[in-house]
Amino acid sequence: MRKYLLLLFVFILLTGTSCEEKIDVEKEKEAVIETVKSLVNDRNALDFEAYMNYWVDEPYAFLTSTGKNGHDFMDLADLKMKGKEQFDKLLVAQEEGTYTLKIEPFDFNVKVYKESAWVTFKNKWTKVIKETEETEDLGETFLIVSLEKHNEEWKIAFINAIILFSYEEEPEIVEIVETE
Repeated sequence: MRKYLLLLFVFILLTGTSCEEKIDVEKEKEAVIETVKSLVNDRNALDFEAYMNYWVDEPYAFLTSTGKNGHDFMDLADLKMKGKEQFDKLLVAQEEGTYTLKIEPFDFNVKVYKESAWVTFKNKWTKVIKETEETEDLGETFLIVSLEKHNEEWKIAFINAIILFSYEEEPEIVEIVETE
């Protein structure tokens, strides 16, 4: 009898019977990408309330950015306060100005776990002249985003943005040779 119980135990162990819920990785990757795209669309529309709906409402949430002028760090409280001010200033500038900014995310790399995920991607920044609809390529940012599952929705816990177009290109070094 012990022999049969031992065989049954080994069989159950080998078949990998698990109580852990399996996730549909491809479905979750698409959901993460859609969350990021929606966040960027709300940023393009300068809809601050909708933008903030994609963030976890936890004190550990933060946003960092790095560019040639230094770096910036905003925890959730700062993001709610300063972010709103920045959105309002951009909204006024775009309404009264001669151009708008368009941001397009691309080149996604996603890793999904059951309750968390991370994604790296780039944003292409384009200046659109209102009167003529002409465009000017402003460059790219590289982003690293951590997300968590809250009530079956992906929410952002942190964003790290590297503003690639803010760095000046290295000047070409030319050697000057004197001749007689």
